[in-house]
Amino acid sequence: MKILSLILAFIGIHFFTYSYSQSVNIYVSTKGTDNGDASFLHPIKTIECLERVLNNAQKLEPDSIFIYFRKGYYEFSKPLIIKQPPDLRSEKNIYISFSGLNNEYVVLSGGKQLKPNWKKCGGERNNVIWSISTTNLFNDKWKLSSLFCNGNRLDNSSSDTLFTSSALPKFKKSYGIYEFNSLKRLLKDSIEAFCGFGYDDSNKSISSHFDLKNAKLLLYNSWEASWHDIESINSDENIILLQNPTYYPVGFFNNRCRFQIFNSQKYFVKPMQWYWNLNEKKIFLRCSKFSNPNKMNFVVPNLNNIIYIDGGINKAISNIYFKNIVFSYTSSIWGVHQTVPEAREVHFDKMTNLKLNQGFSTVQTSIACGESILVKNASNCGFETCTFTLSDNYGIRLGENVSNSSILNCNFYKLGGGGIIVGFDNFSTNITNNILSKNNVLSYRSIDCPNNIIIEKNKITSCGKLHPGTVGISIMHASSTNISKNFISDLPYSGISSGWWNNENINCEQNNVISFNHISNVTKTLADGGGIYTIGIQQGTLYKGNYIHDIYRSKDAVGSRNNGFFFDQKSKNFRVDSNVVFNIYNESLRYNTIDSNSIILKDNYFEKRSPDFIKANVLERIKDRIPYFNK
Repeated sequence: MKILSLILAFIGIHFFTYSYSQSVNIYVSTKGTDNGDASFLHPIKTIECLERVLNNAQKLEPDSIFIYFRKGYYEFSKPLIIKQPPDLRSEKNIYISFSGLNNEYVVLSGGKQLKPNWKKCGGERNNVIWSISTTNLFNDKWKLSSLFCNGNRLDNSSSDTLFTSSALPKFKKSYGIYEFNSLKRLLKDSIEAFCGFGYDDSNKSISSHFDLKNAKLLLYNSWEASWHDIESINSDENIILLQNPTYYPVGFFNNRCRFQIFNSQKYFVKPMQWYWNLNEKKIFLRCSKFSNPNKMNFVVPNLNNIIYIDGGINKAISNIYFKNIVFSYTSSIWGVHQTVPEAREVHFDKMTNLKLNQGFSTVQTSIACGESILVKNASNCGFETCTFTLSDNYGIRLGENVSNSSILNCNFYKLGGGGIIVGFDNFSTNITNNILSKNNVLSYRSIDCPNNIIIEKNKITSCGKLHPGTVGISIMHASSTNISKNFISDLPYSGISSGWWNNENINCEQNNVISFNHISNVTKTLADGGGIYTIGIQQGTLYKGNYIHDIYRSKDAVGSRNNGFFFDQKSKNFRVDSNVVFNIYNESLRYNTIDSNSIILKDNYFEKRSPDFIKANVLERIKDRIPYFNK
């Protein structure tokens, strides 16, 4: 009784109404204090206090807990971890709701605001350079990849688009285009082949001195792009060596691949452009003479997650609900390299220059870049009318063992990654932070697969700003998922990606429904994708009534074609019904090494390319032919 009395006193009698309504109200405010009792009149303030109060409230086992945020910007110092306390007296599922009080505007941030302490340090009369110290922000694990100002992502100093010319000279004859078997051999014997390339010297800008410790290199391959630190540039032989491996070496898709160099003082020339000097631990910013950065609001990403929900392997948590909240400024995960566990560890003794805690190179969809909200081992979770913006990773991932949950009417835009992931990557989930053990590769277990998920009426636009390989919505290892009436546009790679296995193994990707989604202006940067991309056996899955148009292919993209529907390896056992696909750069639909008879097509309208005067009348011309479209 004494313990219970202490808990009641801590939580506060102002909001505790357990005896009558079996509910608890917790109030949070930027003007609150952690000495408060979390009542309306005495709200709490910090994430640490909120986590403690929530945990104590759960131990009282009410029917529901309502967390109300007053309007404002909340800078999280750590992710909010939501789990069931281990000492609950029963297995009661408590309903927990997070929302703005009376729909007030609430931003939960994983970033750090820079205090207005910019100093002029050079430049010209009309192009002033300012600097600010990052000493208090800097640590060995923290990587500055983005800088946001007044709600916009600023351009990091960068080169124009540059081009490779070949593999490293030593490996020019070691593999050819799409020679997968050669790559498997190289992974075991010569990881060096993945750590450099020859470059086209027609652009002389990279022949000059570079501040290599600061510079970052983004290599665009076919369906994925990778980030690298630069070991050296040999301008006599036109060779660049990298400190971390690519996923596919230059020359596997094409000898002429695009790349850009970022965060170099050499390219620091335009107003509102920035770069981070690691030696001086300073951010440098160019401004016009009329601009003063001390009157602007700057934020840098910090946390990988804002919310982390995990009920544990043996006991799922249920009934967590978020409404009308903005989630922003989370950071990408770095030091992720898919090729590492497949290679022999003996490589790393020979190549002492490799720094595997840096860079990023993984499989398609770039799932390993992280997410603002991660949900695992949970059921009946919901996100409604929330906004995800100005972060460097995905918005939400509903991962292992999540069921009966939904994402409704949310807005995802200006993200460095993609929008939504349902599922998990069995190949690289644990391949982070330079883990080199032989047990990194996860096996498939149907019990882990998310099921009964609804993703409906969301808007996903202008994403992939940092990781071009990300997609709008990705489904992997999931069953009975309904993706419906979403608007997806302005992405560097595919709109929706469904499936993960490219073999004949039985999997849980079954009975999913992807219907009535509007997908346009995607695959703008990379190749071998589409409005909707599928891979693997998908028993009982239905693609119905989707409206797909204006699918691009960049003139500099390498690899295969971009399509409205792209049915990749082993795609089969699903139905494609009453979809509208037109104005596609390549084919409206494409099959890759599969039997087209294994996919049922019915009442679709496929048109490759349409002049504007035809495109404007497409729906009018086909409305009778496709009766399901407007339902």
